[in-house]
Amino acid sequence: MSTAWVDLVPPYHNFNHGTDVLLQVAQYALVFGAAELLTPLDVLGLGVAALGHDVSHPGLNNAFQVNSASELALRYADVAVLEAHSAAVVGTLVRDRQLLLGLSDKDFRRCRLIICASILGTDMSTHFKTMERLTKFNDAAPWTAEGGGAAKRDALEAEERKFVCDVLLHTADVSNPARPWDLCKKWSDLVMDEFFRQGDKLCDKEALLGLPISPNCNRASTSQAGCSIGFSDFIVKPLFCQVARMLPGLEGTAVACLASNREKWVDAKDAEASAAAAPAAGAPEDGAKREDTAFDAAGDESPGGARLGDDGAATTVRERRGTRAVRGRFTMSWPRAIVPERGSARRGRSERSSPVPT
Repeated sequence: MSTAWVDLVPPYHNFNHGTDVLLQVAQYALVFGAAELLTPLDVLGLGVAALGHDVSHPGLNNAFQVNSASELALRYADVAVLEAHSAAVVGTLVRDRQLLLGLSDKDFRRCRLIICASILGTDMSTHFKTMERLTKFNDAAPWTAEGGGAAKRDALEAEERKFVCDVLLHTADVSNPARPWDLCKKWSDLVMDEFFRQGDKLCDKEALLGLPISPNCNRASTSQAGCSIGFSDFIVKPLFCQVARMLPGLEGTAVACLASNREKWVDAKDAEASAAAAPAAGAPEDGAKREDTAFDAAGDESPGGARLGDDGAATTVRERRGTRAVRGRFTMSWPRAIVPERGSARRGRSERSSPVPT
């Protein structure tokens, strides 16, 4: 699967990221007890989905794909473009490499269902619907059956176990703010690097095509600390608090990291504000300040954007750039667990040559 990436490997969405999410999902299953809720076949499908959920990612998010009417956006009708593409590539790899050859037809169909559904569940435009369903699922608490693993697993219907897989992969995919600070910061730097490359006027396709620069992709006006705080507060913390009801061990680990990391991001934001308040020599006193981005989420790549309501309404934050008010929209995707080595991902097929079913 490491060979199925685009020719120009993105700083963040690469094989390191897929491997990291796989390790995070394995931790949820083996350390925090999620495996007790799933069958071995479910766990197999979840692992394949975790490794390949962003395979062949071009480093340009869903908003760019849709706005530029890219080949991928046309192929997948503007719906979960990159997630659908990755699911198709993984499905083709599984078929061509005969990765699940030993399974019966029934088990193969179940495993493929878990793979596809879990990958599509990483689309951030579905986040709030997932949260609503997860809250109701936890309130019903079918996984609290007495008697240990088998009893808990038997208490869940097949559809409920599939939903648990969706939630676990989605949680791993946005878990960067819930990691120890050194990992949190390293992954954040990489994802911002990828966003800024998309937004850079000198080399970015958006500028060349005359498209608006996507939110959080403007190097001159985006606050990394502001993005991190907003993403943690509005997306990651509520999600982890709900998942911790199902996997209580997360309360004292991931949820605790969220609080600690937020304090560090607040300090970083204060430092950004102080630096912006002291104009450089020769710069006008009313020079541009960095935007604090809030939310939009409709249709942006993930972990990135997140829809705030069924009507698509988005919360905005108004800040001053000189004397002119600006609006920012938060559409971020975030990193995860192993320490990445820049440029270490293997280069592979281009987006056009990536296998997709017809």
